[in-house]
Amino acid sequence: LAGSTDDWKKTIPALGENFHVLAFDLPGFGKSDKGSQHYSPTRYARLAQYLADHYLQHKPYHVVGHSMGGAIALRYAAQRPLRLQRLILVDAAGILHPQVITKFQAGSMVERASGVQQARGFIERLSGKILEQSEKLPVSPFDIVDNALGRDVVLQGEPEKIAALELAGEDFSRAIAAVTAPTLILWGDYDLVAPLRTGNVLAARMQHARLEIIYDSGHEPMLDQPQFLNTSLKKHLLATTQELADAYAQKTPRTLPFTSERKGSCSGTSGKIFE
Repeated sequence: LAGSTDDWKKTIPALGENFHVLAFDLPGFGKSDKGSQHYSPTRYARLAQYLADHYLQHKPYHVVGHSMGGAIALRYAAQRPLRLQRLILVDAAGILHPQVITKFQAGSMVERASGVQQARGFIERLSGKILEQSEKLPVSPFDIVDNALGRDVVLQGEPEKIAALELAGEDFSRAIAAVTAPTLILWGDYDLVAPLRTGNVLAARMQHARLEIIYDSGHEPMLDQPQFLNTSLKKHLLATTQELADAYAQKTPRTLPFTSERKGSCSGTSGKIFE
């Protein structure tokens, strides 16, 4: 959202040392055409398939996606295209339930504006109550994007607003389980746009995935920590099959013996983690 191929200017030359790199602006963004269209992750994934078939033809390839591009890459990889070898998701946005994302971003906005981290919990609880009430309305916000009048009048035909609503309304639960490509998940430790818990969910639920945190980075590690990002990308893409298998073997097993009664509570607090 609001991004373009310009965000990758520090990464494309580094990858170009070992790979042929194809980067493109999504329709509605950068130098691509703009208009009041359905800018959904599913449609963008179809575009990615077209570009792969057209430009890469019968060659094997890898896919890297950031933010909304990460969600699109996830949707695309879930289709199990034959020549896709490896997948990298960087601070993928829009994967969790819309309420979770909205509450997180409301808290982030207040934290940035006030500089008081403690105010975050209050705002998240307040926004959660408002969102619960909005679910009782006769018209869903996602209905707006489904018709031309809603896109043109309510969203002013702006691609960023349309794409954001389409992203929030897409269900990725089945896609997460469907991906079989070896996957590296990269996340900035101070991402105020896409919560780090998203990366934890993806790493736990995807068959062959591991999470690597990029420290001193926000939502755009390719700009905040380009050298570290580039090194991680190349390490994953150039690793042998055995090296990847060894890396996944080091992950914490999903099935652990429970040492508690499996009961927990969360009341009036934020940032509490249940495992």
